[in-house]
Amino acid sequence: MWLTAVTIAGLALVGTFTYIVSTQFTSILGAMQKALSLAIGTSFIVLGGLLFPKFTGKKAGFFTILTSIICIVLWNVVHQLRGIFAGQVGFLMVAACGVVFVVVSLIDRKKVADTEVKN
Repeated sequence: MWLTAVTIAGLALVGTFTYIVSTQFTSILGAMQKALSLAIGTSFIVLGGLLFPKFTGKKAGFFTILTSIICIVLWNVVHQLRGIFAGQVGFLMVAACGVVFVVVSLIDRKKVADTEVKN
């Protein structure tokens, strides 16, 4: 009889703990998604520098990183962006960082391929 009561209490305790953890799990995933989306801007810089060094400049890298930080702040402040980008911060990052990287690379005249490495 006491074993049944302990089992029921244990199940209730585990069930409550699981419920609490599952409600917090979505916020953990959201934070991880926002943090990992910052890598999108960095990916533009790395791929641009490796694949198109005559097109990429240092200023494009700086403004792309700055844009990714601004996007995270806007994503947390302007909730209407979630409806525009289907609730995925990555879509906002790809659009904003891609445009900024290309536009600044077109405007900036100092390219990565132009800089010399001095030993």
